[in-house]
Amino acid sequence: MVFAFDGFHAWTLDSGGTKTMSEEEMAGITENGAEYLIAPQEELVLVG
Repeated sequence: MVFAFDGFHAWTLDSGGTKTMSEEEMAGITENGAEYLIAPQEELVLVG
């Protein structure tokens, strides 16, 4: 089985537009637990 977490964030810009950011982590479930299909994000991204 493969499970995906898709975090989606959106906010309104001062200029009136909208900014979006999406991240996705995918992992295969094996008898030994979850194994990531790509390296997971390990640090938060600060948007100033």
